[in-house]
Amino acid sequence: MVVRRKDITRAELQGILGTIKMKPSITGRYKLDHLNTKTFWADIERLQASDHDDNDRLIIPCSPEEIEQFDPSVIFSE
Repeated sequence: MVVRRKDITRAELQGILGTIKMKPSITGRYKLDHLNTKTFWADIERLQASDHDDNDRLIIPCSPEEIEQFDPSVIFSE
């Protein structure tokens, strides 16, 4: 997924993540522990300040259990 650097905020990312289809057995909101870390906040700040649109990426590490929340039909890797 590509989001413009200027639009990268924690709230915007959580909104986008909230649109990803969850498994039918999962109720409520997704849970990704990395979103509550200092590293995540630093990555957001780094992206907002960056001048390099083409090479900047935000990677949200997820455990296998965290990935399991999402419907497998929407999970892909590069």
